[in-house]
Amino acid sequence: ALVLIGDAMFRRIATLAIAGGFKAGHPFELLLILFTRGRFCELVAKLTGQDATEQYLVGILSLLPVLMNASMESILKSMPLRPPVQAALLGKPNAERMALDLVCSYETGDWEKADGLARAAGIACAEVPRVYAEALRWAEENVSLAH
Repeated sequence: ALVLIGDAMFRRIATLAIAGGFKAGHPFELLLILFTRGRFCELVAKLTGQDATEQYLVGILSLLPVLMNASMESILKSMPLRPPVQAALLGKPNAERMALDLVCSYETGDWEKADGLARAAGIACAEVPRVYAEALRWAEENVSLAH
Protein backbone atom coordinates (compact mmCIF):
# COMPACT_ATOMS: atom_id res chain seq x y z
CA ALA A 1 0.00 0.00 0.00
CA LEU A 2 2.84 2.40 0.82
CA VAL A 3 4.40 1.94 -2.59
CA LEU A 4 1.11 2.55 -4.37
CA ILE A 5 -0.12 5.59 -2.43
CA GLY A 6 3.03 7.00 -0.84
CA ASP A 7 3.97 7.80 2.75
CA ALA A 8 2.13 11.11 3.08
CA MET A 9 -1.16 9.74 1.76
CA PHE A 10 -0.81 6.64 3.95
CA ARG A 11 -0.40 8.81 7.07
CA ARG A 12 -3.44 10.86 6.06
CA ILE A 13 -5.54 7.74 5.53
CA ALA A 14 -4.40 6.24 8.85
CA THR A 15 -5.17 9.52 10.63
CA LEU A 16 -8.65 9.73 9.13
CA ALA A 17 -9.41 6.05 9.76
CA ILE A 18 -8.50 6.24 13.43
CA ALA A 19 -10.20 9.59 13.96
CA GLY A 20 -13.30 8.31 12.16
CA GLY A 21 -13.44 5.27 14.42
CA PHE A 22 -12.92 7.35 17.54
CA LYS A 23 -15.58 6.56 20.11
CA ALA A 24 -17.50 9.36 21.77
CA GLY A 25 -16.75 7.90 25.20
CA HIS A 26 -13.09 8.87 24.96
CA PRO A 27 -11.83 12.38 25.60
CA PHE A 28 -10.78 14.33 22.52
CA GLU A 29 -7.37 14.88 24.16
CA LEU A 30 -6.65 11.17 23.90
CA LEU A 31 -6.89 11.41 20.13
CA LEU A 32 -4.61 14.44 20.20
CA ILE A 33 -2.01 12.53 22.25
CA LEU A 34 -2.23 9.59 19.86
CA PHE A 35 -1.44 11.72 16.81
CA THR A 36 1.18 13.76 18.64
CA ARG A 37 2.95 10.51 19.49
CA GLY A 38 2.75 9.34 15.90
CA ARG A 39 4.18 12.54 14.49
CA PHE A 40 6.83 12.78 17.23
CA CYS A 41 8.03 9.23 16.52
CA GLU A 42 8.07 10.00 12.80
CA LEU A 43 10.17 13.15 13.30
CA VAL A 44 12.58 11.39 15.65
CA ALA A 45 12.97 8.60 13.08
CA LYS A 46 14.19 11.16 10.58
CA LEU A 47 16.85 12.26 13.08
CA THR A 48 17.97 8.72 13.89
CA GLY A 49 17.79 7.07 10.46
CA GLN A 50 14.83 4.82 11.23
CA ASP A 51 11.84 4.22 8.98
CA ALA A 52 9.65 7.28 9.54
CA THR A 53 6.41 5.67 8.39
CA GLU A 54 6.95 2.66 10.62
CA GLN A 55 7.71 4.92 13.56
CA TYR A 56 4.55 6.94 12.89
CA LEU A 57 2.63 3.68 13.20
CA VAL A 58 4.39 2.79 16.46
CA GLY A 59 3.31 6.13 17.88
CA ILE A 60 -0.32 5.96 16.83
CA LEU A 61 -0.71 2.28 17.62
CA SER A 62 0.67 2.76 21.14
CA LEU A 63 -2.71 3.99 22.45
CA LEU A 64 -4.92 1.80 20.30
CA PRO A 65 -5.62 -0.62 23.19
CA VAL A 66 -7.15 2.26 25.16
CA LEU A 67 -9.27 3.38 22.22
CA MET A 68 -10.41 -0.10 21.29
CA ASN A 69 -10.67 -1.49 24.83
CA ALA A 70 -8.58 -4.48 23.78
CA SER A 71 -5.15 -5.84 24.61
CA MET A 72 -2.17 -4.93 22.46
CA GLU A 73 -1.62 -8.66 21.90
CA SER A 74 -5.05 -9.11 20.35
CA ILE A 75 -4.69 -5.99 18.21
CA LEU A 76 -1.29 -7.06 16.89
CA LYS A 77 -2.59 -10.47 15.78
CA SER A 78 -4.33 -8.83 12.84
CA MET A 79 -1.52 -6.45 11.89
CA PRO A 80 1.26 -7.33 9.46
CA LEU A 81 4.10 -5.65 11.37
CA ARG A 82 7.73 -6.68 11.58
CA PRO A 83 8.54 -8.69 14.75
CA PRO A 84 10.75 -5.90 16.23
CA VAL A 85 7.86 -3.43 15.83
CA GLN A 86 5.45 -5.86 17.48
CA ALA A 87 7.95 -6.34 20.32
CA ALA A 88 8.24 -2.57 20.73
CA LEU A 89 4.48 -2.20 20.95
CA LEU A 90 4.38 -4.96 23.54
CA GLY A 91 6.77 -2.93 25.70
CA LYS A 92 10.03 -4.72 24.98
CA PRO A 93 12.97 -2.32 24.85
CA ASN A 94 14.54 -2.17 21.40
CA ALA A 95 15.52 0.37 18.75
CA GLU A 96 11.97 0.47 17.37
CA ARG A 97 10.63 1.51 20.80
CA MET A 98 13.15 4.28 21.56
CA ALA A 99 11.13 7.18 20.10
CA LEU A 100 7.97 5.98 21.84
CA ASP A 101 9.79 5.77 25.18
CA LEU A 102 11.20 9.24 24.55
CA VAL A 103 7.80 10.82 23.85
CA CYS A 104 6.22 9.02 26.82
CA SER A 105 8.97 10.32 29.10
CA TYR A 106 8.44 13.81 27.74
CA GLU A 107 4.66 13.56 28.20
CA THR A 108 5.05 12.61 31.87
CA GLY A 109 7.75 15.16 32.61
CA ASP A 110 10.46 12.58 33.30
CA TRP A 111 13.16 14.94 32.00
CA GLU A 112 16.09 12.81 33.19
CA LYS A 113 14.84 9.77 31.32
CA ALA A 114 13.98 11.86 28.25
CA ASP A 115 17.44 13.43 28.22
CA GLY A 116 19.10 10.02 28.65
CA LEU A 117 17.08 8.50 25.81
CA ALA A 118 17.80 11.48 23.55
CA ARG A 119 21.54 11.30 24.25
CA ALA A 120 21.58 7.53 23.69
CA ALA A 121 19.89 8.06 20.32
CA GLY A 122 22.35 10.80 19.35
CA ILE A 123 19.75 13.56 19.57
CA ALA A 124 20.59 16.88 21.22
CA CYS A 125 18.44 17.25 24.35
CA ALA A 126 17.38 20.71 23.17
CA GLU A 127 15.83 19.13 20.05
CA VAL A 128 13.24 17.17 22.03
CA PRO A 129 11.02 20.15 23.02
CA ARG A 130 11.25 21.54 19.48
CA VAL A 131 10.26 18.21 17.94
CA TYR A 132 7.44 17.76 20.46
CA ALA A 133 6.08 21.25 19.75
CA GLU A 134 6.17 20.55 16.01
CA ALA A 135 4.42 17.20 16.53
CA LEU A 136 1.74 18.80 18.72
CA ARG A 137 1.12 21.56 16.17
CA TRP A 138 0.77 18.96 13.40
CA ALA A 139 -1.56 16.80 15.51
CA GLU A 140 -3.80 19.75 16.39
CA GLU A 141 -4.14 20.69 12.72
CA ASN A 142 -4.82 17.14 11.51
CA VAL A 143 -7.13 16.08 14.30
CA SER A 144 -9.28 19.17 13.82
CA LEU A 145 -9.55 18.34 10.11
CA ALA A 146 -10.45 14.71 10.79
CA HIS A 147 -12.79 15.27 13.72
